[in-house]
Amino acid sequence: MSYLSSPKSTTLLLSTLASAALLSFLTGCTMQSTAPSSLQLAIAVPALKGGVMGGQQPVFGSVIGLYAAGTSGYGTGATNLVTGTVKTDANGGFTITNTLACPSASTPTYLTATGGDPSGAASSSINNTAIELVAALGPCGNLTSSTFIQVNEVTTAAAAFGLGQFFSGFGTSTDAIGAPSTNQNGLINAFATANNLASFSTGVATPTTAASGTNYSLIALDQRKLNTIANILSDCVNQTTSSAIPCTTLFSAATPTYAPRSTSTTATAPTDIFQAAIYMSLNPTSTNASSSSTNMTSLIALQTPFMPFAPSLTTAPTDWTLAIQYTGTGISYLSSAAVDANGDLWFSNTNTTGGVVMLNGGTGTIGGTAGVTGGVINFFTGTSGETANGTRQVAIDKEGNAWYGGYNTAYLYRTTASTSSTLGYSIASGSTLPYAISVDGNDEVVATTANGNILEIAATATTGSPTTTAAIVSGSSSASLAITSGATPTAYAPTKGGSGVYEFTTTGTPVTTFSNTSDGETANYGAAVDGNNKVWIANESTAGALSVGSGSSFTQITNTCLLTPQFVAIDGNNNVWVSNSGTVTATENGASDTFNTICEFNNAGTLVSSSIGYGPHGISTGRGIAVDLSGNVWVTSYGSTYSTVTEIVGAAVPAVAPLATALFKGTVGTRP
Repeated sequence: MSYLSSPKSTTLLLSTLASAALLSFLTGCTMQSTAPSSLQLAIAVPALKGGVMGGQQPVFGSVIGLYAAGTSGYGTGATNLVTGTVKTDANGGFTITNTLACPSASTPTYLTATGGDPSGAASSSINNTAIELVAALGPCGNLTSSTFIQVNEVTTAAAAFGLGQFFSGFGTSTDAIGAPSTNQNGLINAFATANNLASFSTGVATPTTAASGTNYSLIALDQRKLNTIANILSDCVNQTTSSAIPCTTLFSAATPTYAPRSTSTTATAPTDIFQAAIYMSLNPTSTNASSSSTNMTSLIALQTPFMPFAPSLTTAPTDWTLAIQYTGTGISYLSSAAVDANGDLWFSNTNTTGGVVMLNGGTGTIGGTAGVTGGVINFFTGTSGETANGTRQVAIDKEGNAWYGGYNTAYLYRTTASTSSTLGYSIASGSTLPYAISVDGNDEVVATTANGNILEIAATATTGSPTTTAAIVSGSSSASLAITSGATPTAYAPTKGGSGVYEFTTTGTPVTTFSNTSDGETANYGAAVDGNNKVWIANESTAGALSVGSGSSFTQITNTCLLTPQFVAIDGNNNVWVSNSGTVTATENGASDTFNTICEFNNAGTLVSSSIGYGPHGISTGRGIAVDLSGNVWVTSYGSTYSTVTEIVGAAVPAVAPLATALFKGTVGTRP
């Protein structure tokens, strides 16, 4: 690995500005932009220590790098903060003694251990160049003389899955991680998520039960899968040369047909195990010129009988995706999901306590940037005292406010995250049961009601009532709204459980038109608009299908992966993600299991996930789905006994958030 030049060390005091930047990261990045300051801060770390292990074997002579993640683009601009050469000793130990100079205290950092001798001979003549072990550390300001960094294949797999969307350089000797200034929030959150998968202090995967003081865990299968990936990497690490069969097999089986986010550029084979792990994250079915099953089998076969990390899988999984589960007191019947500009998640809480639940996008802390503690957050209006119970959906405006309706009340609500304050907007008589809600690119809040009315109000309005139009059709309702980008947005409101789609402009007086049922739509539910202004609608019939089109022209896509599909989300590659509430039965880890999955399609409607979807990840009756700034896919479980939210780590391409901003800028289906 070739290192970039380190910044000039300059001794500076930690200013109030830097302290605020660090505090902003630790509390969930409350600012709309958390790009590191150009101010250079020397973070004095007289003895930063750690250990490098290949499985349970120390790696001798591995070169240590400590990098500040880049700010100039995806996978570019990383800067090595280590001056001189630091190598591991015979016990795998290392010490970094030079003063570190970070761009800011909140700058995310990662440690690499490159090459070395894993044989136990401590020979300077042995150098396995395929070794590239990594630990995602997080903010530079958190590094102190008491920080101990355990680097192994588990931390490497966690970093690969958490940060894979921010990597480039496959087949080269420069493993750089970075993001443009427009998506530093996504990068910072991705580092925190990587540390939710595995601890760099211990080098161990997250437990299956939330540890004291946390609210996240892995289901048993995901913990086994993470350890299995680490075991597969370990078989290459513990060779004396990169040309050994375990390394060449790993590189061949992990390489997809095309480069990430491309359908024409041939993928370059990895040259180290970190690159291979990232390919396993970005291509989780290991699909390439060879069949998927062949490659999955080839990879699982690299897990030797003397596997260093346990428990692990005994057979190849359906896919390599990893997911984290978040729990909270009182969370149930979570119906929809939305992302704000900080990468924080908002979920509508359909049960009688109502309101919305907010999670920090990086750590999963309940309350997100608002700092609200407790489980379900019940919001009230400032005057009426009405509880926002039965909330069906939530949407975020361009200012970062969350909008939602009280399904059993005659109100729309707007909550400001930074202050946790809520305004209530009374709905005119006759427009009861607000259901679907969205915000267009002009910052116009649009909602439909269970009795078919359309509600509209400016997102910036602090007083007044939403305007109401005549019913879309008497007694009809829409479970979702998909709005196009452009100066005169068009809203699509598929009839809930029906076979038609109403469309209307969101500017001026809405005039509705109705598309016929010639495309065979059945049981419409969730909808989303992609970067081409095409509308994707989940048809939640048992067989399952997607309708796609615009105006009065829709076609239907059927696929065995779709099992009572619910909601739809679009990622930064314009791919389509669909949640399923129906279950599939398959063999996982040698035993039959019944579970929910998530389906991914490319924009042409071709299935990208496996034939049964990604999973299992402990999702029960999947409902809301959203893609955040880091490329994580968030899915809610809908039911009275389900108190979890699932984050499928780094599986999608980062998407611009909130959606209203993407609609305004015309950047739906692109990276931030």
